[in-house]
Amino acid sequence: MEELRSGLDALRGEVATLASEFRGFAASVESMRQDFDEPLKRLGG
Repeated sequence: MEELRSGLDALRGEVATLASEFRGFAASVESMRQDFDEPLKRLGG
């Protein structure tokens, strides 16, 4: 039972790491989108 709990804790840690990396990626995509939005708005009037 202890091995299972240990494995689940490790898996939970991996999932948390992946979620954190994904949030960072999503934030950088959002930042890039905003960088492109500004010039497009200016061009479009």
